[in-house]
Amino acid sequence: MSRVTKTLTLLVVAVLLAAGGYFAFQKFSEPAPAPLQLGAWRAHQLAGLRFDAPCEFQKSPLNLGAVQEFVENGELHGFKAEGFEITVLRTTYKPGVELNFDNAAQSAVDGFAQLDGVRDFQQTSSELTVSGKTARRISATSTRWRKTARLEMLLIADGQTYSQVQVLSYGTGGDAAAAADRLLKSVSLAP
Repeated sequence: MSRVTKTLTLLVVAVLLAAGGYFAFQKFSEPAPAPLQLGAWRAHQLAGLRFDAPCEFQKSPLNLGAVQEFVENGELHGFKAEGFEITVLRTTYKPGVELNFDNAAQSAVDGFAQLDGVRDFQQTSSELTVSGKTARRISATSTRWRKTARLEMLLIADGQTYSQVQVLSYGTGGDAAAAADRLLKSVSLAP
């Protein structure tokens, strides 16, 4: 092998190793969290709940698929910003429909865990009461498309009515976690 061929071969190998290292680093490193841009916090009353939030909500159609036939009425409100979403949902089931609050809470978390790209899923759950009603606070984290994904959720059972407030954030760091905690701690049932 000539000296030029050896030099070119070594150069090609060096470039391939450097490129491989760069792409491996990009694949496994997480970009720095994006700064969270939210508005001023204010009191809201919607979907039978009172809470503080830094945004305005848009009402959306509620489509629960096959479950819809068991629903008497429901409301869905949401807010989306870059890497940050808040969803407020209230569903009242028809009289006679047997409900299992623990299964409903786990189903809500399972929906997040089964999203495309979710890896390293972990969750914690705690029982509490909100306005004297049974509630669950659920925190879940994962990696989704190389970004930290965090779900903070509060579910409340009031007879045949289930209320849910959830905050989903992607790569927005501690600001999103603090905002989610502040929002969920402010939730109460509206009179």
